[in-house]
Formats: sequence, C-alpha cells, structure tokens
Amino acid sequence: MLAHPILFLSHSGLDTETARELKRRLLASPEAKAAGLEIWFDKDDLLPGQGWQEQLEKVITTSSTAFAVIVGTKGVVNWVDREVRVALSRATEGKNYPFIPVFASPNFSSSLPPFARQYQGVHDPINNEVELGKLLQAVLASGPGERDSAGSKRPVKLTDSPFVGLRAMMEADADLFFGREAELDALIETLRANRLVAIVADSGSGKSSLAQAGLIPRIRGGALEDKSREAPDERAWQVVVVRPGADPVENLRVGVTEAAERLGLPNEARAALRDQIDPSRQDKWVYALQCNLPVRATETVLIIDQFEELLTQTPLAKRKPFIDWLMDISAESAAIPVRVVLTIRADYFNLCSPYPAFYELIKQDAGSPRSPHFRLKGLTTTVQDSAPPSRAGSNSYTGLAAIVHRPLILAGNSDEAERNGTTCCNPTRCQRPPGRSRPGADGSSRDLAGEQSRSREPACGLQQSGWCGWRAGPCGGGGPHQQIDQRRN
Repeated sequence: MLAHPILFLSHSGLDTETARELKRRLLASPEAKAAGLEIWFDKDDLLPGQGWQEQLEKVITTSSTAFAVIVGTKGVVNWVDREVRVALSRATEGKNYPFIPVFASPNFSSSLPPFARQYQGVHDPINNEVELGKLLQAVLASGPGERDSAGSKRPVKLTDSPFVGLRAMMEADADLFFGREAELDALIETLRANRLVAIVADSGSGKSSLAQAGLIPRIRGGALEDKSREAPDERAWQVVVVRPGADPVENLRVGVTEAAERLGLPNEARAALRDQIDPSRQDKWVYALQCNLPVRATETVLIIDQFEELLTQTPLAKRKPFIDWLMDISAESAAIPVRVVLTIRADYFNLCSPYPAFYELIKQDAGSPRSPHFRLKGLTTTVQDSAPPSRAGSNSYTGLAAIVHRPLILAGNSDEAERNGTTCCNPTRCQRPPGRSRPGADGSSRDLAGEQSRSREPACGLQQSGWCGWRAGPCGGGGPHQQIDQRRN
C-alpha cells in the first residue's frame, strides 16, 4: 500500500457539506488510518496569500495520488470543471492515478466531460456502505495490503465498532443509524405540517436515536427545505438539543453553548448567548437559539429530548413557564418561529394533561398523517424485515435486517450468507434445547421439551450453524437476533 496516499476531493460550492461529510467518513475508516490517507479539501487546505488556482493545480499534478469529483445536483460546474480536466490529463498520462466520479444519484454521468465518462464511478457513498467501500478501495488501490493471501481483493473495513450497544445514538453516530428510513420520512412530513411535534414511544424503542442520529442529519441536509423553490434554498438550518433535567433553563444554556461550539463561536460570544437566557426575559431566548446566525436566513429546530424529565424532575413552579415558552416560539404567529421536537415516553404522556392547551395540541388526531403526535413503534422481526436485499444493494435492507446487515458491511463483512445468519426470519423457530425452561409472562417457569418436540418447523440458520439456540456459544446465549430485541432509548 502507498506510504502516504493523498486524495484530492473536488466539489462545487453547492456540495461543500457533502464533501466535508465524505471526507470525515473516509478518514474514520481503520483502512484509511492504517494507510495514512490524507484528503486534500479546499475549505481546509487552501493557503492564504497564494493563488488558489495555482494551488489546486499543483496538488492535482504533483502531490495527490488519486482524484475524486463529487457530481451533485448541478453537475460539474465553474472552476470544478477545470480541476476535472487537469486530473483527466494526469490520469490519461499514467495508469496509476485513479480518477473517481462520485455521483449523487445514478443520473448524473452525462454531466461529466466525455473523457470522464469512461471512468467507473461510485453512487451515493455517504448513504451506501458498499459504495463507500468501493471508493476507499479505489483510493487505496495500489499495494499488497488490499488483497488477501489468495490474491483476491479483500473487503474494505470502514469502521471498527459498527454497533453502539444499548445507549441512545447521537448525531455523531448518524452513519451507523439504520432501519428507520420509513419512520424518518414520516417524521419529516409531520414536521413539515406542524411546528411542534411530540415523538411518543415506549421506553427503549429508539425515540432519542430517531431524533438525534436520524432527524438532525436529515434537517442539516435540507430535508425541510421548500420543495417549490426553483432556486437553491440558502437558509441555514440551526439545531439545538436540550434535556430538561431538574433545571430546563440552565440546560437550555448548555444546549445553546454546545450549538455555538459547533459553529466555532469564541468564548466571549458563547458567554453572551448564555447571558441572553435570562428567566426574566424569555423574549430573548429565541435569539440565543440562533447563535448569532442571520435572523431572517436561519431556520431553527429545538429538540427537547427526554421531555418527561420536565414533568418529573423539574420543580412544579418552573414547568408551566417553560411549556408556555415552547408553545409561543413554535406558533405560526411568532416573530421568529422555531420548530420544536419533543421525545417523550408513552407511559409519561398523561403527565402533560395538567397543561390543557399543550396537552390538547400534542395529543390531537394521534395516528393521523398530519398530527403533531408522532407515535413511534418498536422494531419487530418479520419476514419482510429480514428478507435479503434486491439488486438495489445494501440500502434495500429494511427494519431489523438493516440494523444488522449494514453495520456488518461497514465492518468489512462481505459474506451475505453469513450476514443472513444473524437475522432470524421467524424467531419462533429458535428454541431452547430440550429440558431448558424460561419464565412465562406471569413469571412462572415452563418446560420447553414437550413444545420443542411438537414443533415441526426447522431451526433457523443461526441454530444450525451454532450461532443460535439457548446453549453456550459464540453469541453468549440467545443469539444475535435475540440481542437485537434489547431496545435502545
């Protein structure tokens, strides 16, 4: 493998954030770290006081070992076209300079110059783990490290730890968040129709993960943009996350400070934002949420995670003022309207009833597509969930199958049959060995020996391969499909 591979990542201004995220994903790979991969990205690496065009051309022609161009919604435009042509010139002079088009969708290959169309590209690598692996493999194409002892290409490992365990997933875990695509689409539409939305779910069903690892990246990616606009939507999307705890005002200061840190604001600016959150001046709080971004060009989303804390930990006198403020800033008539998303446990939902206007708002028309009451259900194992993907690739896995398969692909597992063994299509097939018992719903113990002997269904692939069943084994008892049923907050 090359001692010091350098990828030049070309992009238009419209695709800056896509390029930044792609750089992060590639550099997070253990393969990239082991190879010492560097990614030249103009927003990070252009030097002041020197001509930018000369710098770009020098890196492409002398320093870089591979070239990737992101082809976004507008194709290859303006100065990016010049970068492409310089890279093509080098790629055609020698065979050891990979030229890799990165397509936002399968329909953009016509945007490239004719010579570039002969190069194999990758499609949507940020959202497709297989395509991301292909890109990394192409960038690190030289050297023996990419092949196994038999001389075959080995799968690229994109992460060391694809599973986060039972903790809630944060925005930083977005690239590992799978299986909730349908719910996310529905939540986005709910948030389009309502400026205050309550995600209501049982404990451990994944509401916090949906809001932070699922919804926030979608918002930042423009999911709430005005689809009717002909020109690009240039509004900034600001997200603040808060857990109320015993003091929602102080924790609002913490959430605003974290949002300001993300924007790179200096200490003085962060302190001034905290000072704006004065209990006696609630009208100033919304400006603090915006973190000094342009008032009319910024859309703000406030996520109150674990909202039940406000109803159980916060002193009674502080609850209603905070709830009233949430209703005020999310009203259509607000001077600077904010979208508010709450996550709340279903078994605590009735604790909202002492606040009639608020309670009526978030409980109305539960189950209706336009209702602000978004009911999230826990994932279940079904034949559809566990079905193998279509030719669309790894992204066609859904539900539990996506939660299992796609992280394993990130971890370098290219054996689909082996991955299928971790997803049980029919959990009733997985029985404990004869003579073992398990507690019934009433807490009593039941002997499964008779039940198992009467079962005519064959064991699932996990049990046959030794990775399932209720005996000591690699899975530690219960099998991976049983472990999946342990739900995350």
